[in-house]
Amino acid sequence: MIKILKSISLIINYKTFLVIFIACLSTYFCRQMKWEADFTMTLVSVAIVFPVVFSISSAYQRRENALKQLAMLRSNALSFFYSTRDWTDVSSAPIIDEIKDLQKKLFDNIHNFLTSQEKEAHHYEKPIFECFSSLSKQVAKLKNHGLTASEITRIGQYHNNMMICFNVMKSIYYYRTPIALRAYYRFFIYIFAILYGPYFAQMKHSNLLPDYLIYIMPMMYSAILVSLDNIQHHLEKPFDGVGEDDIQVNVKEYTDLLVD
Repeated sequence: MIKILKSISLIINYKTFLVIFIACLSTYFCRQMKWEADFTMTLVSVAIVFPVVFSISSAYQRRENALKQLAMLRSNALSFFYSTRDWTDVSSAPIIDEIKDLQKKLFDNIHNFLTSQEKEAHHYEKPIFECFSSLSKQVAKLKNHGLTASEITRIGQYHNNMMICFNVMKSIYYYRTPIALRAYYRFFIYIFAILYGPYFAQMKHSNLLPDYLIYIMPMMYSAILVSLDNIQHHLEKPFDGVGEDDIQVNVKEYTDLLVD
């Protein structure tokens, strides 16, 4: 039950109640002024629903791509560590410990970067690339620990793939779905709540129905449209840890796999 209430609270917030209030106020005003009109609801689909659904689909694809890149980053990092651990001679224990510590530090910094606010994110970028640089230096040292040139090259490829995956995730973090599109349909959500007052005002078909039932439809339409916008908003930032569909960069889960 608590989980259900938490899920509802993510899609129904103050914006939902604000738009519902505007829609009901517009409907009440139009009833008092006898302004009634049978507008087509096609405009709502074209101006709001289609753009919102497109934006949700785009944000979901970004989330799936980010999830894939995170899995590839972890896989290459583990391959980097396991190869170093298993292919080197027994005298290389210190370098294995150094690589383990660097990878722990790397994933801590990546977690801090992805969960930070955009205005603070650049502070976490430099430590991440410093970790990548230190790992690269460790690769150069492996030739002194019994590895062949081809084995060192393969470990170098794991390192390169890790950097590619992180940079893709960084791009997903910084570049959102089209901002103009989101501003467009959010504008029309509020305009809809005002302009469709005459439409909702004429929807009472029987004098037997109580007056308050007239406001059910504007409340439902407003809640549905704003809820879709809230769903898109949470999918837009897949790493912020707010939405239920967010991607968790579980550093401890990864570091537990770095066994000697």
